[in-house]
Amino acid sequence: MRPLYKLTAAKCTAFKGPGRICDGGSLYLQAANGGKSWAFIWERDGVERSMGLGSYRDVPLALARELATDCRQQLARGLDPIEVRKAARLSARAERAKLSTFKQCTEDYLAANESKWRNAKHHKQWRATLNRYAYPVFGHLAVSAIDSALVVKALTPLIADKPVTAARLRGRIETVLDFAKAGGRRTGDNPADKTIISHMLPLKSEKTGVQHLPALPFTKLPAFMTALRATHGTAARLLELIVLSGMRLDAVRPARCHEVDLTAAVPVWTIPASRMKTLGRDHRVPLIGRALEVVQEQLAGKAPDAPLFGHDKPVGPNAIGKALLPNLLKAIGHAEPVTTHGFRSALKDWVHETTSFPYEVVEQVLGHRIKSAVERAYRRGELFDKRRTLLSAWDSYCTGRTADVRTLRAR
Repeated sequence: MRPLYKLTAAKCTAFKGPGRICDGGSLYLQAANGGKSWAFIWERDGVERSMGLGSYRDVPLALARELATDCRQQLARGLDPIEVRKAARLSARAERAKLSTFKQCTEDYLAANESKWRNAKHHKQWRATLNRYAYPVFGHLAVSAIDSALVVKALTPLIADKPVTAARLRGRIETVLDFAKAGGRRTGDNPADKTIISHMLPLKSEKTGVQHLPALPFTKLPAFMTALRATHGTAARLLELIVLSGMRLDAVRPARCHEVDLTAAVPVWTIPASRMKTLGRDHRVPLIGRALEVVQEQLAGKAPDAPLFGHDKPVGPNAIGKALLPNLLKAIGHAEPVTTHGFRSALKDWVHETTSFPYEVVEQVLGHRIKSAVERAYRRGELFDKRRTLLSAWDSYCTGRTADVRTLRAR
């Protein structure tokens, strides 16, 4: 039955409040704090319920009555008008989410996972590959519209000449689409799934064609280190510590003096987690023999926050590879190219071929992260004393000192 309306436009305009006046059919005009708004008010199980229908300024009397009629009809069907409106808003939000573009979804994924990136370079590569190869094909399309044909279109130009990039791109697209599905932006199977794409393209593993970085055979290390010790300059001392510690160039080069503690029972250099690539924690390096001498020499007269290798700023990344390393290799008659990273391989080869130090000890020396999540959960120690023993033996080998190799048998 149509309610007997009590209000007119003039009465609504004249009403100043505070309080509320009824138009009939549970529709009220309420006034407070200088403003007026519409409300649909009813009672359920002895409790008053109220749902706003908009401000008087935006919703005229006729529209307010239509909205109130919709509410009464919902009540007649046993529905709660407030819950109906909530559901409609959620549905509308979900539909809007499905209109999110692939590019927007990628940016949202990267922002949401910012703290998970252990390496800034990988984070940059992630965005760069998608920006270069995926965005031109479907970056502007709704993420819900991405299908396998579009993924294949983005991957096809890379398959022949850049198979590793193609494999990584596919995986990154798959991750973004999984993120989109988890957020309600798309439904169904992931069109970038490897099992689906492999039926359409000859995919190769990310490790296909990976080339190992050139390394100096460990048998030539003693002669190399002799020539290195005779070379003057900060870059030469930097290279010495790289070889003797087994650390990466990017972990050693930016070192600061305050990272070194010479007062500890065993002098130690603590490398922050941010420079340890995938390790995910700080890494303590025991300073032994020649490595300790190098560090002590570099610390002399410097402030705690000063670069260990350098003065106002750390030694540049090319200080070793441009001239120092080629000249040293020439001095010992080694014609093949060598990289600083290759000295880590030399250390590992020396351990496995000439000593009986356990595998996990040399992996800890190199700062490698245990791949198995289960094994990581049980191996929480850092094997500091065992690493100290290994590095002592490595120092003896590299410097030609009398070796006192206390090898450790696996238990």
